[in-house]
Amino acid sequence: MRKSLLIPFPIIALVVLCFTISADEGMYPLTELGKLNLKAKGLKIDVKEIYNPDGTSLVQAICQVGMGNSGGTGEFVSADGLILTNHHIAFPAVTAASTPEKDYLKNGFTAFTREEEILARDYTCRIIESMRDVTGEVMAGILQDMPPVERAESIREKMNAIAREEEKRREGVSCEVSEMFPARSYVLFTYRVIRDVRLVYVPPLGVGNFGGETDNWVWPRHTADFSFLRAYVAPDGSPAPYAKENVPFKSKRFIRVSRKGVREGDFVMILGYPGRTYRHKTSHFLRIQEEFQLPILSRRYDWMISVMERAGEGDRARQLKFADDIKSYANATKNYKGKMQGLKRLRLVAEREKEERDLQAFIDADPGRKAKYGTVLDNIGGVYERYRHTLMQELVHTFLGRNRLLTMAVVLLRAAGDTDRLAREHGKQQLARIFDETDIPVETSFLARSLVEIADLSPDQRFVTTVDVPASSVRNREEQVAEQITADLAGGIFTEREKLLSAVNLSRENLKTAGGTLLRIAEDYLRAGEEIRKRRLAREGELNRLESALLEVKMLWKKQ
Repeated sequence: MRKSLLIPFPIIALVVLCFTISADEGMYPLTELGKLNLKAKGLKIDVKEIYNPDGTSLVQAICQVGMGNSGGTGEFVSADGLILTNHHIAFPAVTAASTPEKDYLKNGFTAFTREEEILARDYTCRIIESMRDVTGEVMAGILQDMPPVERAESIREKMNAIAREEEKRREGVSCEVSEMFPARSYVLFTYRVIRDVRLVYVPPLGVGNFGGETDNWVWPRHTADFSFLRAYVAPDGSPAPYAKENVPFKSKRFIRVSRKGVREGDFVMILGYPGRTYRHKTSHFLRIQEEFQLPILSRRYDWMISVMERAGEGDRARQLKFADDIKSYANATKNYKGKMQGLKRLRLVAEREKEERDLQAFIDADPGRKAKYGTVLDNIGGVYERYRHTLMQELVHTFLGRNRLLTMAVVLLRAAGDTDRLAREHGKQQLARIFDETDIPVETSFLARSLVEIADLSPDQRFVTTVDVPASSVRNREEQVAEQITADLAGGIFTEREKLLSAVNLSRENLKTAGGTLLRIAEDYLRAGEEIRKRRLAREGELNRLESALLEVKMLWKKQ
């Protein structure tokens, strides 16, 4: 019988998925492996073979591959930089390389020689080089009674400062500090970043995405969800942008695929980048997820997918333009629906509430504990109650920020207002890229829905007032708003590439005239964003203090 175990941590994690000794589960940072009795669970190799801070280990065979920091796990499977990863990780790269005439997404891509390998545009490969506990440095001077915003900003500033200082000290690396546990554990991660990643093999869409999302996030899978990439470096071994003279990266370790397979009851571990864990979150957080956030996001993404699919019917060029977004949203909504199903089936909110009642009884049983921790759970509940009242505003603001039309307006506002010539040129490059990715009718539909949702917020939370949204009793409200936007955009700077790029050189006053309604929406969006940012910081600061205390008392409770 297999027992499941999940062990998240924000940057790189070890996940033990099945063993027969016990039903322990959770995600553990690599730095914690030495404290676990993994041999008793069935591990047959020395734990230092997995992670060795003083030498080479399997960690050097694991990488994060994709666009920026948003990629997923890959593993080196040859001495010449060959990376095995998921089909959905390679999906954006093969989509970007595809055209209706050379449809690599549909038909697959195979490089029979290294010369035939093609650039995975904007991809990087990050390999962890070191980890260092910096909890003392981050928390130095952070007081319990600090105002929440000040506390959150101070912690973030220290985390960023530590990372930037390490980057200055070491050439060719990227650093970041991650919070393992609120106010209790912070780790500095240092990565070697490879900037030349190429496509080697991607299966046809009907194989790599067989059945769409039907079996995604579930087991067993019938999809051949794999692809091969290759990492390249300069001839001297240093990271370098794409160049013909670059050579395959020589990883310190690479993994060989076993042909023996696995048997029932085998000990299994996953080393990779699964994101984060919510296992220590309270029932208040879980209830918001189950009743509000997950359903809202799932419905929105389903609708966006349907809009793009209808718009792309019979037009392969538009289908390719939408393919990456559709894949991303479909992956997310399948995940969210699975979470909702799991929350309901396991009655997890009720189970967590029972656990919290037992914990509260433990706290109340001792005067010292009660004085220190007695109101922690209630105070966390208060934070989430306030969040529930502003949740829809924050979600709509996020949806608005992902709209490509609005993003062009925001980039233009910032670039045109910058006196630095290089900054304006960078703004032009951003605008050109976004314009080429934008399908104006589809983005107009998305924008119209967000504007209707904003109009339906309570008066104190509405943050866009520059568009005439019909009353809620009027039919086809979104269509009417979309027609207004379309009419306002017609012949303007956002519908013609050269006009848009030239607008970077306009004065702020002339830009406001040329930008029309979209630019005014962007100004409203930015103003609201600053208010939401401060509110989120306050929430983050409060939860940082409260959740640290919660973890502390839970550890006492579990040890009794």
